[in-house]
Amino acid sequence: MTQISDGQYRGAALYADFSESRPNQIVDAPLNFAEVRELTSAATRLEGMVMEATPRKLYVFFPEPANALQMARRVAQLVASARDTDLSRLGLDARVILGHGAVVIEQARVKSDWTFRLAGLVSAVPQNGVAGLRDFVAQFRPGEIMPPPRPSARSDLFILPMVDNESTENQETRLAGLGTSTDGVFLVLTLRVRGVPQTFRSSDCPILIGRDKSCGVQVSGEKSSRVHGRIEFEKEKFYYVDDSRNGTYVLTGGGQELLIKNEKIVLAGEGAISPGAPLSTQTGEVVRYSCTPSRLSMAGDAGSDGDTKMMRTEQQ
Repeated sequence: MTQISDGQYRGAALYADFSESRPNQIVDAPLNFAEVRELTSAATRLEGMVMEATPRKLYVFFPEPANALQMARRVAQLVASARDTDLSRLGLDARVILGHGAVVIEQARVKSDWTFRLAGLVSAVPQNGVAGLRDFVAQFRPGEIMPPPRPSARSDLFILPMVDNESTENQETRLAGLGTSTDGVFLVLTLRVRGVPQTFRSSDCPILIGRDKSCGVQVSGEKSSRVHGRIEFEKEKFYYVDDSRNGTYVLTGGGQELLIKNEKIVLAGEGAISPGAPLSTQTGEVVRYSCTPSRLSMAGDAGSDGDTKMMRTEQQ
């Protein structure tokens, strides 16, 4: 583990809070020990000094704020992967807050007039979100964090993107642009309910989601409407459109959980559609989505003519 000599420093602190909600069950250890070890190792590789690492909490000091942001994204990725691979952990939640300032390090412990605030402020971070205090965000040049940090309900707290290298918007544009490519690449949308996948193309839209038998994707749940929402294909992108009274919580490909009401949102990468309730409190069914580019088979391949002809028709 990384050790930092006693003294005065300026750097970043990461505080992550983990929780898990399951119907009629109290979860004492949201993360397993293998996941805790993985996060500890990741923090050490990023030159972080781990002060606390448990199934419920991660507290790390980083001399470099960029490494702290990278670690926050690693936390979000690990939790998203855990939810995707084990449907019983859909209620797993991570909230990460980042701060920056002067500290005193004594015997591998950080002392300051600001780090103690992180544990109290982490509850203001959205579910499965990453946020930074104003002093942390100020360590980055304009345009260095993309998309730019968004203001929150607190004036000193900013919501940070959880994707690296390129913004969610850029990823969505890049993925959607593949739908018009002339080299045999197009978008495929895969929806999973109860682990059963269904694959759709643009010609299958609109795709209705709800409790009604007429819906192409049926979900159960006390907060799900008969027709809760639909998936449309417009301007070479798949969109989810909410048509419900309770709204829909959408986990984006960037790892952010957003509430939309009578609005639409681009589906790109891998995420989830949770009718009427956040993933952490959802007692009904969740629709997992994967919107990725897929290359068509050659026209001469067996069984590929139908798909190839359909794609050529759509591109005309």
